[in-house]
Amino acid sequence: MINGSSLAVLDAATYYHFVALATCIVLIVLHVHRWRQASKKLDSKLKRRMSTLGWATKESETESNRSIPLSITILDGELAKDKLVEHLQSRMDEDPAFFFRFRSKVEHGNFVVDPLFNTSRHVTEHILAEGETPHSISESLANKPLDEDLPLWAITMMHTGGKTWLVWRIHHCIGDGASLAMAFLKLSDAKDLPPELTTPPPAPKKKRTPFYVVWAQIIWSICMYMRKIFNVLIFPEPRTILKQNGNQNKRLGYTLEFNIADTKAVGKQFHATLNDVLVSCIAGALRRTIENETNTPVSQTLTLRAGIPVNMRGPSRISTTSNNFSSLMVDLPVGEADATSRMKIVAKRLAEAKFSLEKNFTQLFSQIVMRLPKDLMRQGVRWSASNVSIAITNVRGPPIDLYMCGHLMSASYAFVPPPPTVNVGVAITSWGKSLGVTVLMDTSIKQSPQYFIKAIEAEFQELRSSLKLD
Repeated sequence: MINGSSLAVLDAATYYHFVALATCIVLIVLHVHRWRQASKKLDSKLKRRMSTLGWATKESETESNRSIPLSITILDGELAKDKLVEHLQSRMDEDPAFFFRFRSKVEHGNFVVDPLFNTSRHVTEHILAEGETPHSISESLANKPLDEDLPLWAITMMHTGGKTWLVWRIHHCIGDGASLAMAFLKLSDAKDLPPELTTPPPAPKKKRTPFYVVWAQIIWSICMYMRKIFNVLIFPEPRTILKQNGNQNKRLGYTLEFNIADTKAVGKQFHATLNDVLVSCIAGALRRTIENETNTPVSQTLTLRAGIPVNMRGPSRISTTSNNFSSLMVDLPVGEADATSRMKIVAKRLAEAKFSLEKNFTQLFSQIVMRLPKDLMRQGVRWSASNVSIAITNVRGPPIDLYMCGHLMSASYAFVPPPPTVNVGVAITSWGKSLGVTVLMDTSIKQSPQYFIKAIEAEFQELRSSLKLD
């Protein structure tokens, strides 16, 4: 005999399987629809279909928010263009599988190998005119469209003061931050990269997690995720000066002047990571920026959402450039003026997001949205971005010195292109033993990126002083 509780369990299991089956059917239908959208022409060319995520980064971009990450690399000495072109061509020829997307044009949702591919068509040397600086030229290139008749990447090189500046622009559809970082390493002079740069060390064996703990985490994660969705639906993102209509022109700011030891020491007091500390300082800098822009105090209850990309790859080595990331949505207590209180709140919220299944749920939700018909997909992406005021990412540089064509890379700055309707992108970056941030800011915001960086530094000093570490 089956009692009532058994029937309830069966009903729950049946409902779960029905939902799982329905989700699979929807994904299959949407995938077939997207496949038809992306395959208007089939021919004998060597091609590779774009991933759903890569395709979405291309199709959802706007004139004010193009999906083109920009990086600045500074080399010691003056590097000749011909030497750089030859070096890049040689590196890409050595590993054609990894650099497949670098060598391919985008045609109808496919990467198609360019039969005329030559790195010389992607490298431009700019001679600085009077009044121009590498910084001003870099800003003019930020958000500038790439040539659609070529593979979607370009380098602009400049020489000044015995240094060579390389401004890289690589479309997001070619790869995300993790795979482009690997491409950067492969394009350097390094022949045999240290294992820690290519393959993470194997994780130590852990005791098997009890079944009830796994279910507790799943239930807790679902509750937390549903709470976030409810808040987004009920409480739209505040329309501060950060959420004005964006322009095509962007401004850049960057520094590597933060002290790693001091930042770690502050984080230790709160059982927080180095990134957590800087995210809290970024929240404080947002408050200062809004107050300076509006000349009015910010409400203590003001909360703004940050979108934080997360690499979804396992420990395996990255074999080619690609897109495989999700994101976390974190509420930043921007209105909290007390640095210590804000740090505690930020550390707690980041820990909840990082150790939950939020990134997995968001990835599943994104896969569904990105398989919708093109117009619906664009609306879905833009609606999601409309509920975020800032994009924050982490760019970890190599712990060793790198060279290109025999020239030491003395610094490198990577900028995160914020999604549509978002006007500020901040990357927490490291290079060797240096730590810093880069800021990409829309010109609709009056305050400069340099002001924003100084505000981050001021917030850090205020937080550090409150702990009396000296």
